[in-house]
Amino acid sequence: YILYLAHGKKKAVVFEFMDHVGDEWMSKVEAVACDMNSDFEETFKGRYPKLDIVYDRFHIIKNFNDKVVSEIRKDEQRRLAEEGS
Repeated sequence: YILYLAHGKKKAVVFEFMDHVGDEWMSKVEAVACDMNSDFEETFKGRYPKLDIVYDRFHIIKNFNDKVVSEIRKDEQRRLAEEGS
């Protein structure tokens, strides 16, 4: 079932969702799964500090590839260029 559908990555989207489901419903929620958008985490934790934020596997791997693997590739390209390869 789709509980709520919204477009955007701003804090307002999370506030609208929380207002839609209400405090009573949210008080029973233990964890929220979302991408690694810091605005989403801050907004959920701001109103419901006991919530656990869970990141999905896709976004964890994507973030690792974007931040770590890409830097390793760039470093290796620089090293090879300096060697004349």
